[in-house]
Amino acid sequence: MVKIDIKSDGYDLDDQSKKYAESKIVKLGKKLNKHQKDSLHAIVTLKETSKKSADIFEAEILLRLPPKEELIAKESAQNMLAALDIVESKLDRQLRKYKTKFNENKKDRKNSFAKLRKLADRDFWGRQN
Repeated sequence: MVKIDIKSDGYDLDDQSKKYAESKIVKLGKKLNKHQKDSLHAIVTLKETSKKSADIFEAEILLRLPPKEELIAKESAQNMLAALDIVESKLDRQLRKYKTKFNENKKDRKNSFAKLRKLADRDFWGRQN
C-alpha cells in the first residue's frame, strides 16, 4: 500500500488538487514491483509563492523507495495541476533510471552467485578425484 502525505504551504488545498496528486503517485507506483510498491512513501508539498513572476504555484514530490533510496522532483508553473504534471514526468524518468540500476544490480548478484557455485563445484569435484 502506497503511503501518501500531502502538505500545503500558502496554498488552499482543494479536493481536486489532492485527488490529482494522489492519482499521479498511484500512476508512478504502478511502475514498481509489489515489494517496492508496498513500501513506497510519497511526500507531496504544494506551495503558492508570492513571486512576481508568472510561475506562482510550486509542486514538490519526494518518493522514498527501498533500500533507502529517495527520488525528488520540484517544479513551478502557472497552475498547480500543470506543476504536478511536470513533476510526475520528472519522477517517471528518475524511476526508470532507478529500476534499471536496481535490475542491473540484481543480475550482477545472480551472475556472481552462479560463478561462485561453479567454482565451488569444480573445487569439490576436483578434490574427489
